[in-house]
Amino acid sequence: MDDLIEAREGVDEVVASLLRPLIDTELSVVFYDLTTIRAEGLSEQDGDVRRHGVSKDGGIRRQLVLGVVQTADGLPIHHEVFDGNVAETKTLRGTLERVMARFPIRRVIAVADRGLMSADNLEELGKISTPSGEKLEYILAVPRRRYGDFVDLLATLQERHFDGATSEGVADTRWSDHRLVVAHDPERAAERTARRDRTIKALEDRAAEWVGKLDGQDSGETRTRGRPLKGTIGRAGSMGAR
Repeated sequence: MDDLIEAREGVDEVVASLLRPLIDTELSVVFYDLTTIRAEGLSEQDGDVRRHGVSKDGGIRRQLVLGVVQTADGLPIHHEVFDGNVAETKTLRGTLERVMARFPIRRVIAVADRGLMSADNLEELGKISTPSGEKLEYILAVPRRRYGDFVDLLATLQERHFDGATSEGVADTRWSDHRLVVAHDPERAAERTARRDRTIKALEDRAAEWVGKLDGQDSGETRTRGRPLKGTIGRAGSMGAR
């Protein structure tokens, strides 16, 4: 592995030359994703990528981050290793620029998950061009409840296309010079609504319980916590007297 690291750039170029004939130069949809790899041990090295960061499985872990680019056919064409505390949105532009410089792709549509969706990232993506001068196209996923900017647009789409729907549907509109595609699944929406209502009901019940206790305290009501010490003090006193 140490030898490979020393010759990394040369190895990458050789592998890329073998992959180029397999890449569609007219249209290439590339998928990009990141995952975290947990690292054990306490040792530290110069330039160590093992950092404490938010793990994909939850919690804070000492880890490194692996980014992989693959074609729509599932062919991996590029990977990078990042520090374990890197923000996902900071990795996309550099990775795609290196991919486009390495492969003679005229048009690229990058597809990434919701972790890479941010206003700053959209601005950065708009600055990326292919070697032939074509602007980068991209598809990013985002839960509609995450952004308040979508509220009014989605309310109109909901009323026009999805109210009363019994099967999955898709509609689209414009948002900030972008095409916003909305997918609606009434079954999943009902499940989420029911789950949300159960959570709200549990919080309301807990709040009512707390209010009842506070009202009782205001009216002078006392509550005994734990079991009374029946005769314990007397016996302890007797033992002490001996």
